[in-house]
Amino acid sequence: MPNETKDIHTVDLTSFPYIFEQNVTVPLKSGPGLVRCNVYRPKGEDTRVPVLVTYGPYGKDIHYKDFHPASYSEVNPEHHSAHSAWETPDPGFWTQHGYAIVRADERGLGQSPGVLDTMSRGTSEAFFDVVEWAAEQPWSSGKVGLLGIRHGLLLLKSREARNWGPDTIEGDLPEDELAANRCDQNEDNLNNKFRDDPYYASKEYHMGDIKVPLLSVANWGGICLHLRGNVEGWTWAGSDMKYLRFITGRHDLPFYYHDEVEIQRGFLDAFLKGEDREGWTVKGKAPKVSVVLRKGDVGYNNAHAEKAYVRRSENEWPIARTQYTQFYLTPQGALDPSAANERLQSKLSYKALGTLDTPQLLHFETRPFEVETEITGHVVARLHVSATPYSTSETIPTDIDLFVTLRHTSAEGKEVFYTGTAGDPVPLTKGWQRVSLRKIDHTHHKNRPWLPHRNYTSADVQPVITGEVYPVDIEIWPTNVVVEKGGKIVFEVSSGDTQGCGSQLRSEGSTGVNMAQSLQAVREAAIDGRMHNVIYRQLQLESLQKTLFEHANAIQKAISKDSGHSANETAIEYLLAMDNLNNHYQSLDYKSTLNDEYAILKGEDRDGRQEPFGIVYIVPTNYTLFYSVIVAVSAAIAAGNCVVIELQNTLQTVPALLRKLLKSSLDHSVIEFVSSRASDEDLGPHKIHLYQEKSETSLHTMDINNVKLSSPSSGRTIAVVDRTADLRKTAEALVTARFSFSGNSPYAPDIVFVNEFVKKPFIVALMNAAVNLTANLSSNDSDKQKRNKGTIQELDSLVQGGTERDGVNVISSLGRGRVVEVTSRNSPLLNAKISGCNLVLHGIRSLDDAIDLSNSNQNLLASYLFSDAGSAKYLSQFITSRVSFINQIPIEILGKFI
Repeated sequence: MPNETKDIHTVDLTSFPYIFEQNVTVPLKSGPGLVRCNVYRPKGEDTRVPVLVTYGPYGKDIHYKDFHPASYSEVNPEHHSAHSAWETPDPGFWTQHGYAIVRADERGLGQSPGVLDTMSRGTSEAFFDVVEWAAEQPWSSGKVGLLGIRHGLLLLKSREARNWGPDTIEGDLPEDELAANRCDQNEDNLNNKFRDDPYYASKEYHMGDIKVPLLSVANWGGICLHLRGNVEGWTWAGSDMKYLRFITGRHDLPFYYHDEVEIQRGFLDAFLKGEDREGWTVKGKAPKVSVVLRKGDVGYNNAHAEKAYVRRSENEWPIARTQYTQFYLTPQGALDPSAANERLQSKLSYKALGTLDTPQLLHFETRPFEVETEITGHVVARLHVSATPYSTSETIPTDIDLFVTLRHTSAEGKEVFYTGTAGDPVPLTKGWQRVSLRKIDHTHHKNRPWLPHRNYTSADVQPVITGEVYPVDIEIWPTNVVVEKGGKIVFEVSSGDTQGCGSQLRSEGSTGVNMAQSLQAVREAAIDGRMHNVIYRQLQLESLQKTLFEHANAIQKAISKDSGHSANETAIEYLLAMDNLNNHYQSLDYKSTLNDEYAILKGEDRDGRQEPFGIVYIVPTNYTLFYSVIVAVSAAIAAGNCVVIELQNTLQTVPALLRKLLKSSLDHSVIEFVSSRASDEDLGPHKIHLYQEKSETSLHTMDINNVKLSSPSSGRTIAVVDRTADLRKTAEALVTARFSFSGNSPYAPDIVFVNEFVKKPFIVALMNAAVNLTANLSSNDSDKQKRNKGTIQELDSLVQGGTERDGVNVISSLGRGRVVEVTSRNSPLLNAKISGCNLVLHGIRSLDDAIDLSNSNQNLLASYLFSDAGSAKYLSQFITSRVSFINQIPIEILGKFI
């Protein structure tokens, strides 16, 4: 006889600002069994309220901070409570606004018995039963809404390190019994390939059956997750009142942004409470479609910066006034709308089975756009493709997988990345197509010119014969970008995943190589302790030094191409990197290493022979990338560590060159490159994380805990010019510092405080120094001026007109940059991090005035003090910068990080 179902329901009326019922039993109407849920509802007698229901596989009793601590730390604090959970509405917030929350464990998970089969028809039917149950409860108003981030199939790692909530009533089941009670969706997806397979056929639903009000929120950056489903789900839903809203940001955080929550609450209040503040229930009053426009390069994984994106209302999707434009691929790698009549026939080839770390691709780019152009909507690519075997291969290809990507480069030649699902940098959008499934159903009502419809059934499979050319239409996921004048669009075709695909790598049988496999050699080297051997480390550094020396010209040309720096500036970066490599080589301690080895041989330190040194995981800064990588790599090897470097696959030259040179000069077990974030399991237990882009990062190893590294990317630098300074030399030093390296050195002075008594003659000296420097520009400085336009425009947004009346006076605007005086102490320029060739001045009345203004910023990297010795000593004692320089700005500090 089956075991009797236990009632484990508990009620807590006093511990929280809401009533908390845990493990409430919900009997299933759609089949045998039950699920258990938690109920959170407002306090108050006879209170009947609308209900928000969630049903998912992440555990109703697992607190958000245990499930994903890093994510929870960034969630809007308004949504922190004792029962916050991943991807679900927070009870502390919603009960305060008159809603009950029902959070159910999916069947076969947590406290709900049964077989775990996520995404199955049984799962959705059980969800339906929970919704009906919630509507029938005495505390329910009978109105039920669904709110949350769709759980999808995110496979989370590091489970053993997390708090997974209370044990189930069955206790800790053995692995074989757990496996018998769940379906492995990875295996199911691999074994079932077509929509008419029973596995997928059982999951077929008709979106037209959805009649309730609907708000679908689609994330432009979710190009490997929910973006397409949000848009297509909205398109075909049968609701009379349906709304589509586009957002940016990560997968986890925008759901909790204040403004987004107010949108959710307004929508739910309108339909569940009858409180319509925005016109949701009135056709045509609330915008049917709300589009956020991605204009400019604001970086990625920066919610504050993304607020600069403008929002616009539309009446339909796709936008009716869209002008669909055809672009043609040319043999020269162009993406050209005017090449339609050329009818050129040529063949471009690449190898099959490309990977993230060894991509095989072709790319085509437009000419610089002559006017600002918005691209919003669906994209389709038509390619003519064929497959031929390798000359050395006996295997005949029977299919082709196509991976296509759209990228955006700015007028300065830099690829613009956007925020992906996990905060990773992603391109505009992507598309995929298997050629054997190229058949389009032209008669289907969902088939549209901008979005081909395929049925993907077993009857649709078509042959792929070697040497035959097949036309293939590839659906590219919807996207948005505003390409500014001078920007370009890049179209990429590849045979495998390329940069921007996140952590979901293609894996099919033995052809897929996952992260753990690619890092296996490095992990083994870290464990076997070969890096203990000082001679081995010596040989590695010597080989690296020799390779970098032999390719010095290629390296400097690559740096100049990517950054636009002058020949002198690129030479400085190269020489500084080589100097640091030599210093790390000289630091090798042969004597102590030999003593350690003799101690082990004598049996005095048997533990030492098993202690691995470890792996250093490096995420380098984009600024002075070559220097950043070489210094970190050489330091890691000198200290006895293997190295894993995270480098995105981009169109820039330096990353590709670094991969080639480092892989050729170092043993394969010493170094590995990855293009997406490696997990702790991938790296193993002995590791150091070095994130050079972040302002403050913890190092965690077996012996080092919570050691802080600082990067200058977020700190500021100041200069003080006293009346005792040599004005000519001071002006030359400041102009050189601010205008070197395209003005992008984090140690270039962000603000110059100059004594009012010498301000006028100092400005004259500045102008002379700037003119002299401009007159000596090298031949490639026209490119630098183009690259600097963006930073001048950034400064314009702060200057806001540049008049004396506004508190800002533009003293001079040169081709290379500008000199600006801030006359108001309320100006944001006084505390801004300045980029580009822009020198900002502000008058001071005394040394104490300079000290007070300098210390108003809490993160001062450096101060440059131009004065006599006594005044400089006084300033350096009280200005709280990390380092001070007197009457100089060393060129070394401009070209590297301290």
